[in-house]
Amino acid sequence: MRQRVDRARGDVEARVAKALGHFGVPEVIDGLRRIGVRRDDTLMVHVGFDPRHGFSGTPMDLSKALCDAVGPAGTIVMMTMPYPGEGSRAWLATGETFDARRSVSRMGVVTEVFRRSPDVRRSVHPTHPVAAWGALRDRFTADTDDPAPFGPKSPFGTLVEVGGKVLLFDVPFRRMSFQHYLEHHIQHVLPVPLYRPPVEVEVIDHDRARRLMRVRALTDEIDRRRSTPTLERALRRDQVLREGRLSLATLTLADTRAMVLSVDERVARGWRFHRGWELPGR
Repeated sequence: MRQRVDRARGDVEARVAKALGHFGVPEVIDGLRRIGVRRDDTLMVHVGFDPRHGFSGTPMDLSKALCDAVGPAGTIVMMTMPYPGEGSRAWLATGETFDARRSVSRMGVVTEVFRRSPDVRRSVHPTHPVAAWGALRDRFTADTDDPAPFGPKSPFGTLVEVGGKVLLFDVPFRRMSFQHYLEHHIQHVLPVPLYRPPVEVEVIDHDRARRLMRVRALTDEIDRRRSTPTLERALRRDQVLREGRLSLATLTLADTRAMVLSVDERVARGWRFHRGWELPGR
């Protein structure tokens, strides 16, 4: 039954996309310009690929379009986690070794095509590796000794430091990993611990050397308390999110510093995007 419903939905989406019109690489770049992507920008991109939503090119075409939109003086960063939706804790429990050169990205076909592209480098991080292309490639993929994957020394911290933006290309807001950087930023007011104790994980780096890295995963408690829709509504009310559409494909762009400022100002007034946030004695 579920498969029949999915097929029917796909057929409807394909017909709607045909009626709205298909789009290619020039339209992608034009659509990104309309929501505020500029040449020389640094973008962390979460990207979906569903031809039923109207894109007429290949995953490689879409990957190249994103790079062309910012140019060689800009930077494109993508998450390339080696596990699908079960999360980092479940993946760590498997004991699998992360190989920076060989572990396949499970974050969608465009991320894997991008990872394999010329001049792209991947970070050696077992649970939240990124692949990067462009002027700041090496900065985003440098090793860090901080076991917290969303701290100031992480690619997310670097994104804020350089004034970067987050682009959601045909994926929902809940896929935005930057929300965990925001959690790290306000962890002193969270109702439960953000991270589990650090563990050592074996990795294979770009020189084929095996070594251990310390890493921390998010707690089950914080995952249960998080309300991503609350964060999304707040950023939209504060006009931090710039949104557009290409046929059935949705586009969302957000400046990372603006997101931090929005959250900081709201937290100062007692707002949180977590349920049951009250601290003892308050």
